[in-house]
Amino acid sequence: CTRLRLIPSKMLISSSDKRRNMLNAGLFGVNDDRIDVDGAAVFERVRRFRDRFVAGVNAGIDKLDSTRVLRGYARFVGPDELEVDGFGRVKARAFVLAAGTVPWVPAPLDMLQQTLLTSDTVFEQETLPRRIAVVGAGIIGLELGQAFASLGVGVTVLSRGARLGLVTDPVAADHYRKALHGHVQLIEHAEIIEARESETGADLRWQTPNGDGSGRFEKVLVATGRRPSLD
Repeated sequence: CTRLRLIPSKMLISSSDKRRNMLNAGLFGVNDDRIDVDGAAVFERVRRFRDRFVAGVNAGIDKLDSTRVLRGYARFVGPDELEVDGFGRVKARAFVLAAGTVPWVPAPLDMLQQTLLTSDTVFEQETLPRRIAVVGAGIIGLELGQAFASLGVGVTVLSRGARLGLVTDPVAADHYRKALHGHVQLIEHAEIIEARESETGADLRWQTPNGDGSGRFEKVLVATGRRPSLD
């Protein structure tokens, strides 16, 4: 949450909010046509604040009673017992496996390398792309897609279905969909059938019930979900 998701995404959104406010300043009689976004500075700020929060979390862990924090390789030796290298055995009624998750990148997007971004890598960018495809219209895809759009990036959101994030009410979803269409290019019921990489970016082709489509993007943010790191 602190390193990869909530904190850095909110830092990116705060920068996008500032640009959107500046673009709307004319409503208040304040006009300035020179609104430049320094992508390197945006991401540097994201990482700086993220690292500060992460350091705070780590400092809190370091203050825990050392007898209650066992650092070592653990293996189950029974249904209610672990053996931890250097500490012996630990018994408990239940164990929580909090090993984290990894991004899931489905085919054919897994063929991309230089242009592929996930929620693990997106905040390590040094500049903003001119055009980005966001694959997945869940919470992460919509949140980051709208942030990029508000920073002046051309955003195309490709969704396999028609559900947008956690919005389940049909009336609310319809209003949200209309708002998105004024902000990003939203393509629903899209099945990506080809992904090719070149020196200038990634070429995607997709199918929808209304016909095929294609586009070239500098980056492709895959937000199709995460899987437990059980390995």
